[in-house]
Amino acid sequence: MLPKGKSPIFTMTRCRTKPEKRLLVTGATGFIGSHLAGALAEAGHSVFLLIRALNAEGTTAYDRWNRIADWLGLSPAARARIKVFVGNLDDPDLNLSLDDARFLKANTEEIVHAAGSTSFSEKKRNEIFQTNLIGLKNILSFVDRGICRRIHAISTAYVGEGTQTPCRECIFPAHGFFNPYEESKHQAEILLREFCNRNGLRLSIYRPSVVYGNSLTGRTFRFNALYHPVRSIAYLRDLFKKDLLENGGKQARKMGISLDSTTQTLHMPIRFQKRQGTGVNLIPIDYCTDAILELMNVPEKDLIFHIVNTQNTPLTDLVSFAGRFLKVSGMGVDGVSAQRAQQDPTPGALDHLFLRYMEAYQPYIEDTRIFDDSRAARTLSPAGIRCPKFSYAIFEKCMTYAVESNWGRTLGL
Repeated sequence: MLPKGKSPIFTMTRCRTKPEKRLLVTGATGFIGSHLAGALAEAGHSVFLLIRALNAEGTTAYDRWNRIADWLGLSPAARARIKVFVGNLDDPDLNLSLDDARFLKANTEEIVHAAGSTSFSEKKRNEIFQTNLIGLKNILSFVDRGICRRIHAISTAYVGEGTQTPCRECIFPAHGFFNPYEESKHQAEILLREFCNRNGLRLSIYRPSVVYGNSLTGRTFRFNALYHPVRSIAYLRDLFKKDLLENGGKQARKMGISLDSTTQTLHMPIRFQKRQGTGVNLIPIDYCTDAILELMNVPEKDLIFHIVNTQNTPLTDLVSFAGRFLKVSGMGVDGVSAQRAQQDPTPGALDHLFLRYMEAYQPYIEDTRIFDDSRAARTLSPAGIRCPKFSYAIFEKCMTYAVESNWGRTLGL
């Protein structure tokens, strides 16, 4: 359970999803899925979790969920409303026992589909599509034989067209995607709409932007996206600081790196690349959870909601926050594209080294999209659910938790 004196990861004061429902949640060991499952149970719903029998470390489905429930700080009453079913989305029949399959078909009123691969790697294209499309087809086939009449699906805001025009809360034609993850999510949205229209099911699709930890506590158990570049800078800082202190600093000085012995601030001249007028759209997991649970009450069918921040965070702010927190000086932002920077021989070796770490996330730093969230706002604003502006205070909480948990290694999840 939570250490003595700690508050739960979330409170459900805003949840109004009454009357009680019986919901099947996929992806409950993932970041968004786990928070939704816990929040729904805290709100009084019966929650069925579909979890793979064993993970790569050989931990059982029950043990994995219990560890996450402990980390979330779920109440005994909420935990009693949750039932784990061992299954696998890769299997056409979900690899459920006959009794479990019979129970879920007879009792699942709504599905929250949060399972998915979030990898951006082109090398993992087949694996990404297997999880995000074939797995979806299998859960839909299972739904088709039960009493379920509504599907809630977690997608991503980045399926929208990459233009300056505000991305609307609708399904776009296929376009150029940054990675297989975005492409698979776009195809999944189309598949969901066709299936639900054909079978008369209500569909709600939720599109979060970039999700980070809890804005009040900094807690998270996923350290990608926002955390990846900060962790990369911390790694390089420690690497070159050690070179300066223990090895004479020959490699560090070649790259213009030096250490202020008084303040212990490392001067590390890294240039971040961006286009003009862009920023990163960041939302905390507490806002994401509150927003989705509130929007689950919207009665209309076939709706798409953007779960986004109305204020993008400028890259200059993020670089400033990282330098202040990590005690690194010399970092700055250049108004050129990453593609040009990689072609230009003038950037130093340190810039090229950091660009390799940032390759998967660079398109999001350069992204020019603005997200229209007017449909979501019509429900969220009257409920008082608003995304906080991403400030240094929030950044500091999140990164302090990341460092103290050794980027998740000490969490045991």
